[in-house]
Amino acid sequence: MSNYCLYDVVVSVDVSGSVIPTLEQAHQDFVASLIASWTPHMNAGTIQMGICIWATYPDLMQTASGKWLSNDISELNTLAQNIGPNTTTGSNTGPSNGLYGGVALLGKAQTDTVNCSLGDRTGQPDYKKVIIFITDINPNAYATPCATFGALAQNIWQSGIDIYGVRTSPSSIPLTPTLEVQWRQYIQAFSGTDGT
Repeated sequence: MSNYCLYDVVVSVDVSGSVIPTLEQAHQDFVASLIASWTPHMNAGTIQMGICIWATYPDLMQTASGKWLSNDISELNTLAQNIGPNTTTGSNTGPSNGLYGGVALLGKAQTDTVNCSLGDRTGQPDYKKVIIFITDINPNAYATPCATFGALAQNIWQSGIDIYGVRTSPSSIPLTPTLEVQWRQYIQAFSGTDGT
């Protein structure tokens, strides 16, 4: 993230039924590690972060103080520990919901500025919006949703929002080379060639 000085980042996390407890814990730990890595930047006021969870529907999480995007490390860590399914998200896999939720949460800086720690920084030099999309989806089993996801991701990326895909898998269900190639094809729209 060194090319920009100001970031609004949303981590959009899959909490669908296929996310078993050990993988859910891994997702929580990964998000906590992002918070730890970005702590100096959040303390400096250059990054504000939000967390969206998704399955059948997205759920935009708010901190205890009501912030959509925050640079409060303690409150963000509490959110990270609460990543998991709830009555809002449902349990079916809908990857596009993760992107819709991410875009909606990033938009809170403009639509609910007072509830974003660093406010709306649109138009400031070196400002960037980012979605980090985390999922365990099997592209072979969900070919149609993945194709829809790829098209949507490309449209979002073309609107100026960077998207980074993180594919997770429990060690008991490894991602085969064939599935890895399929997953790369679906995210190729915003991540470069199928070799990246």
